Amino acid sequence: MASSSSSSQSSDPSDFQTYKKGWSSMKLETPFSKSAPIHGLIPSDFPPGTYYRVGPALFTPGTRQEGNPNKAYLSKRPPQPQSDVKHVFEGDGGIIGVTIGWEKEEEEQEGGGEKERKRTVTFRSRFVRTAGFMNERKRGSKLYSALESTRILPLPLLPNANDFPVPFIRHHLQPGLNRSRRNTSNTRAVWWGGRLLTLWEGGLPYKLDGLSLSTDGKSQLGAVLKADDSFGAGCRYYGKDDTMSFYSCQQGERKSRLSVYEFGRDFKLKNGSNGPFGEAGFGGGVRVFELEGFKTVTDIAVTDSYHVVCAPNVSVDGINYLLNKDPAKCLKVNENEPGCFYLLPRGQGGKRSEDPVVKVAVAADGTEGHLGDFSFSNSWEEDEGRTVVIEGVRSLGTEVKGGPRSEDLLPRDMEDYRSRASKKELWRFVIDATTGTLKSSKPMSNTHLGFPVIDRRSSGSPSTVVYGLVGSAGSAVSPWQGVVRIDESGVEDTWIEKGEYAGEPHFVPRVGGGEGGEKDGYLVTVVRNEEASYLAILDASDLAKGPVCKVLLAEGDNAVPHGLHGCWAEGESWGYEEIRRRAKLADKLEAKGNLFNEVKSDFSGLGLRLDDFDFYGF
Repeated sequence: MASSSSSSQSSDPSDFQTYKKGWSSMKLETPFSKSAPIHGLIPSDFPPGTYYRVGPALFTPGTRQEGNPNKAYLSKRPPQPQSDVKHVFEGDGGIIGVTIGWEKEEEEQEGGGEKERKRTVTFRSRFVRTAGFMNERKRGSKLYSALESTRILPLPLLPNANDFPVPFIRHHLQPGLNRSRRNTSNTRAVWWGGRLLTLWEGGLPYKLDGLSLSTDGKSQLGAVLKADDSFGAGCRYYGKDDTMSFYSCQQGERKSRLSVYEFGRDFKLKNGSNGPFGEAGFGGGVRVFELEGFKTVTDIAVTDSYHVVCAPNVSVDGINYLLNKDPAKCLKVNENEPGCFYLLPRGQGGKRSEDPVVKVAVAADGTEGHLGDFSFSNSWEEDEGRTVVIEGVRSLGTEVKGGPRSEDLLPRDMEDYRSRASKKELWRFVIDATTGTLKSSKPMSNTHLGFPVIDRRSSGSPSTVVYGLVGSAGSAVSPWQGVVRIDESGVEDTWIEKGEYAGEPHFVPRVGGGEGGEKDGYLVTVVRNEEASYLAILDASDLAKGPVCKVLLAEGDNAVPHGLHGCWAEGESWGYEEIRRRAKLADKLEAKGNLFNEVKSDFSGLGLRLDDFDFYGF
């Protein structure tokens, strides 16, 4: 279906030991560190900015990592196995920041010349200090069970529920935050309106300092969110309005309430004042929709007129739902029933806010997946809004069916990996928005692909290029390893190196570019090998030639695990000394136990921080 061009692609089996080592806990944090290229140079037209990425980084609750200030845990807790969690997604979140800038301008040298300016790179990494992380660290033991009882079981009624590395079922169904629903804040890092947030599907976001990566605390986004809101881990930029959209989903047995939040650059809700809405309706920048049935929404897209979400057909066992709310016992994905896309009116593009939701059924035949865990790359409108085009990655189920599966945290070999990880393909859906019918659906490539991204300036407009991660086995399932560009014609351009495992790529427009379209820029990705982590910068127009620059970030105990989702904060560049001073201040404050919190939303009249509610069960 698609031709491939790559000078580095290898058909050899993945180096499984190297891959598995990338899921080891981050043993040491790096508060601040100067980094330098180990291959090539940072291009002169690469803009200043900061790359943030978050992901599971600690797989031993109770924190066995170096630097734990609670020395008593060593005597209280006997040696533990390498990992205590049952799925990598349950690991505590760790965030990295890579700031690229220019050396400060120097005064003119003798003779009238100026000293040539050099590029600077500052790297740092920290754990996200969530309530669960801090409580377990203080007590030196595991306190939260999360979804352990479901993670190692075969779940025939919930396909892809324990998908590796990101599961379809991501949290316990008990409302609020409790011992069974630990907010690890490990899924997505987003920079917007001068704020750095980390997200997790099912809990409030955490606010972090952009320089030191220290955790300020949970955020209700200026009282927009309630303390028990199930905020989503997906978000979407819309270039025409320069807005960022988020969502939360309050799931119910018979109906679900989906709230969509659209923020401007000032982090104020668009077209209205801040504040939660208790009834289904529109206004104030928060749009609330009641959708029939139990909905599992994991991503969002934006067009001129609509916000777009999707969900599979899920039935609920009412008795078990009332008794325990364990998703493994009370939910069933109906694979032979159609999943649905939902076009939610934005009140823009000629559509009124009160227009009905457009529900579009996507028929399932048992071989094309159920729309669960769908990842959008882009969506846009054609024919004056009568047609909506959706592109994204669809999960098609595991290649290895039945048989025993190891109970180890990590797959033992490729066959074990394929019994856990679903096949994923890039698909395009064309929808008639006037009738709510599906006009066509087809795969754009049969390559096993994940983490789709585009030049975000094209979000909500027709795009011709999708970037993502691929394995070394082509269409067969294998660990994400290299970076690919897929054109609308199906031509693929790929970079893969044996023993190197890339993370989610992000497109960075080149300074003074624009004539080259969606390829006129660079891709940045963090790559993990056996001993180290490095930042790779690739020419987006020619991935096959490999990175134009590699910048060593951390090695040995400081190397960071495979991550999940991140962002590129263009123009957000600080000098090494400024980052160092901020990091030292953050360390001093943490040593004194004075973690910042948003006063308006994170303190109660009882003198308890909102973080404390996780542990005490309020």
